[in-house]
Amino acid sequence: MAHAKYIGTRLKEFAKFQEGWLNGRGKTFNSNDLQKLAKDFERYFAPDLPLPYLYPTPKGGVMAEWSFGTCEVSLEIELPSQDAYYHQIYMETKQDMGSELQLNNADAWLELNSKLQKIIVEQL
Repeated sequence: MAHAKYIGTRLKEFAKFQEGWLNGRGKTFNSNDLQKLAKDFERYFAPDLPLPYLYPTPKGGVMAEWSFGTCEVSLEIELPSQDAYYHQIYMETKQDMGSELQLNNADAWLELNSKLQKIIVEQL
């Protein structure tokens, strides 16, 4: 449940942003879209994985980021669709890969969990 509290609290902060919150740019956030994303994180994100750092995007989406040793991962989530772009890069080799995920279904969350778990195992 720690996942739910952190994610939910962080996303609630975004709902307070007003139009133009980023130097005159930056769209507002729909609290229902943020609540749905928080519930999906609670329901589908593996509790044994480290939580991402979340921050708002100027287009009204959410960016999630993780650092795993030499690998950096980002997940840019569009709202309300929850279409996401996943990107990972190994800093030492500059090897990177990206893929699209539709986080409005459980299979995409399982794929995300699997990708993150694989990176953790590789970094051991």
